[in-house]
Amino acid sequence: MKNEIRNEAFSIVAEILKVNTKTLNINSSSKNLKNWDSLANFNILIAIEKKFNIKIKAKDYSKLGNLSDIIKVIELCKK
Repeated sequence: MKNEIRNEAFSIVAEILKVNTKTLNINSSSKNLKNWDSLANFNILIAIEKKFNIKIKAKDYSKLGNLSDIIKVIELCKK
């Protein structure tokens, strides 16, 4: 399950940022990817919610600025 979540999260981020998944790593964020701005972050989180059928609180959006944090919240919501 963890690998599936990781792979799907990477795919979503890559699609929205228009990058190859091979350029991403667990620490990928707005700090090290120029395409990852606030609008991209919002679109990533909306896509994550739809794909995994979860609801992330709007107040938590700003806390989810890298792939590691996004994967952790998916895992928590899926329990």
